Amino acid sequence: MISLYVDGASAGNPGNSGIGVVILHNNQQQQLNKTIGRYTNHEAEFLAAIWGLEQCKEIESSVIRLFSDSQAVISAIEKRYAKKEPYAAYLQTILTLLDTYELVFCNWIPRDKNKKADQLARAAIVKSID
Repeated sequence: MISLYVDGASAGNPGNSGIGVVILHNNQQQQLNKTIGRYTNHEAEFLAAIWGLEQCKEIESSVIRLFSDSQAVISAIEKRYAKKEPYAAYLQTILTLLDTYELVFCNWIPRDKNKKADQLARAAIVKSID
């Protein structure tokens, strides 16, 4: 089973943005982040989920647990619907990636339970400013 923690952050709304992911699998942990350019906070959250799921494609597992502190992302996934663009397009990409797993759990978690992914996303913003 893969546990994937994702977070996106923006310095401004929109503003310089970064994404961070923590991947747990077979008692190993990967911490990844990257600068993504100028986006709103919600866009960064969706893009973090996409990038995190893309990073998991090479890991052999039929089960994934996705954790995010973004209610917008988790709600869209649960409903399999997002009304506005670009969220609808982002959601379609997320659903396509999730559909490759036999079993999927998507959970909203409080921000304080997603600290590492948040720190990684914020660190990516700082890198973009330097």
